[in-house]
Amino acid sequence: MKVINAMPGEEITIKIEAGESPGLAPSTKEKEKKKQKRNYEKEIAWGKRKYMRFTFAVDRSKGEKFAEALSREKKTPLEWFKEEMEKIAREEGEKKWEE
Repeated sequence: MKVINAMPGEEITIKIEAGESPGLAPSTKEKEKKKQKRNYEKEIAWGKRKYMRFTFAVDRSKGEKFAEALSREKKTPLEWFKEEMEKIAREEGEKKWEE
């Protein structure tokens, strides 16, 4: 960094070589990096490769009883489901599934 002392009213000319940044404003490349938008299509494809989504509906009265039983155990349906998946994996001799 260079420091330039100037008196009031004095004009200063700064010459910048190609590829140098004066430090006054972000370079064009930095602006381009900041402006890059997310590629949602690519993110969705990655998520489909990495995860499996389970969505299902159950009878309301059975679902309410299930939710009550889980709340007594202080668990969410997701936590219960993950525990059951772990049990199955252990029974089948597979190594622990990563979260």
